[in-house]
Amino acid sequence: MIFSSATLWFISIACVPLSVTFFLCSLKQKKIWWNMTTLAFVFIACGLIVVQQYEDYARFTDCIRKGFNYNAFSGECSVGVQDIK
Repeated sequence: MIFSSATLWFISIACVPLSVTFFLCSLKQKKIWWNMTTLAFVFIACGLIVVQQYEDYARFTDCIRKGFNYNAFSGECSVGVQDIK
């Protein structure tokens, strides 16, 4: 894979609002080719988000099946529960 999931996550999250903003501007200017381009970027970014959520779910289920604890913020499996005092 060229990019890690963490890098793609931030890229795809940033692309959606930018693409929607550009799409609204292109509607005002009535440029069809710009509309199609920005909509393509919106769908690509949303697709990346769906794929990344599935990958995270797959890591979560693999971790649970092995009997480990899953840390959602770091995406890592751990052996035991850490007590925070």
